[in-house]
Amino acid sequence: MAEENDLAAGVAEVLAQRGLGRIEVELSRIPGGASRETWLVESDDNAFVIRRDPPGSESLVRMGDEFRLIGQAAENGVPVPEPIGFESAGGRFGTAGMLMAHVEGTSVAPRILRKPEYERARERLPGQLAEALARIHAIDPASLDGILPAPAADPAKAQIEEWEHQLDRIGEPLPAVELGLRWLRANAPEPVEPRLIHGDFRLGNFIVDEQGLAAVIDWELAHRGDPAEDIGWLCIRSVLGGVRQCQVGDHLRRPGPRPSDRRPPQPRARRARAPRLRA
Repeated sequence: MAEENDLAAGVAEVLAQRGLGRIEVELSRIPGGASRETWLVESDDNAFVIRRDPPGSESLVRMGDEFRLIGQAAENGVPVPEPIGFESAGGRFGTAGMLMAHVEGTSVAPRILRKPEYERARERLPGQLAEALARIHAIDPASLDGILPAPAADPAKAQIEEWEHQLDRIGEPLPAVELGLRWLRANAPEPVEPRLIHGDFRLGNFIVDEQGLAAVIDWELAHRGDPAEDIGWLCIRSVLGGVRQCQVGDHLRRPGPRPSDRRPPQPRARRARAPRLRA
């Protein structure tokens, strides 16, 4: 409770510094979030959101850099929560954190995909997501210097090597994953000019209201790479969504060569039934 009170006092001070007056705020923890804490900040007539690193933790993109990225995205017309303030570790938020305007809507995939009140949103989302991606990928790569690391010469192969490295660290045989990585290496696309990539562009990282896309959130996996990566997130069956996600490909297509028909060497294996899972 003491930590929460200190955080509330720090948020109130930052809001006052931003010219929003000396206000009393109440904090409530928003569940979810794989890598960062999220808090709803409420006052008598306004609402905000604070995201901060758990103690001793840091994501792929540092909090301060994510704050700057969101500012860049906003300047380029990407729908994002308005960034208000950033505090480094040891500052008024305790750990590194940023304060943003609250955006009405939901990010819960099953609600977006199934609730009748989001029927119009589901119709509009593919085009809205395509437009948001186009704006993200149109951001000048030079403006990202000092925010994101320099891109690899071949972004696709760099991603494959990273996942091969992660697989080696696990130290257990995962033949399906190994086969998939082998196929990807044999069918890797030709390198393209690296652009800003959100890195986790899927249901769960969008705030959606009844009119459609309200904001793109959670930029902690952003990097410079192949724009097809972001589009690919919307072409898979997401474990969070349960069904195929919105078909952005009908609205946003990038011409280019098809993947090679070459097949990598395949291990001989007997087909096995997947075990049944009981609740």
